[in-house]
Amino acid sequence: MAIPDFLRLKDDGGADIKEPSFEKHNHLEQIELRYEKISWTYKDGNIIHSDSWNERTTA
Repeated sequence: MAIPDFLRLKDDGGADIKEPSFEKHNHLEQIELRYEKISWTYKDGNIIHSDSWNERTTA
């Protein structure tokens, strides 16, 4: 299966970069989310990380 034009990557000189992993995907989406605060929880290792754009971190 050939790489569709919208998935072709270009290097600085404008030449095509062939990425074999893209050939496995026949549909890709880009999603952007806006948030005030977000928390990630990694169950393996019990790691929790939070990020907020409107809270200052203080030392």
